[in-house]
Amino acid sequence: MTCDEVRCILKVMMHNIAEARDKIHKANEWKERNRGMADWHRQMAAAHLDFNSGAAQMARDGLREMSSAHGHDHDEHEYHHIRGRCEAYEEWLEHIAPETAEVRAMIDAYGK
Repeated sequence: MTCDEVRCILKVMMHNIAEARDKIHKANEWKERNRGMADWHRQMAAAHLDFNSGAAQMARDGLREMSSAHGHDHDEHEYHHIRGRCEAYEEWLEHIAPETAEVRAMIDAYGK
């Protein structure tokens, strides 16, 4: 997996979290006026987070693959560049977990 592929996964995951957050806010806005519309928005919110379910592991696997493969295939400058990108993406991935948990809690609280 390449740096660009890992970056793409992370960007899509963050987009899905933002979409889920937007949909659960809309669900709560619709709750009083149209329960069916509200429930549909809640389902969309949950689906956006579900899209991310395997993506985090795929990104971790890609980072692990990049870290091990590029140490042997490139010069020292390229190795440090790739290592730096991997570290940045690992931090990004760590940021995704609490964001997901926050939105998941909002979705879980919807019916209560």
